[in-house]
Amino acid sequence: MPTTPWQERAAELRIDGRAFIDGERVAARAGTHFDCLSPVDGRLLGQVARCDGLDVDAAVASARAAFDDRRWAGKAPAERKKILVRFADLMLDHRDELALLETLDMANRSATAAVSTSRWRKTASAGTARRSTSSTTRSRRRRRTAWR
Repeated sequence: MPTTPWQERAAELRIDGRAFIDGERVAARAGTHFDCLSPVDGRLLGQVARCDGLDVDAAVASARAAFDDRRWAGKAPAERKKILVRFADLMLDHRDELALLETLDMANRSATAAVSTSRWRKTASAGTARRSTSSTTRSRRRRRTAWR
């Protein structure tokens, strides 16, 4: 993506505000949405699905089905790693757009948002979540295990 002033890039953004349920982008079951306004300049970023209990139930049912049929947990660790690394690579490939979206949506500085996307790649490449946990988390885990 060639570097252009952020205002021009922001004007080009098209945000899909539909919910992501069961592997598909869908409108809220009730058909309602809300306007997502940028705290940076008040611009309309997009309309976001106003999900309710029916949407939550559908998302939970989908997650339960994915858990029960082991479509993720049943994959070999190397295959899961490959998928996570690909996801992290896509985030890095689109980090400028993601940073701009984060900046416009949350008034977060672009530099901070761009750096946070690079952490995904490092974590995905680590191989396992256990290896990427902080020393503080490991210390807490040891303390809990020690007195049980």
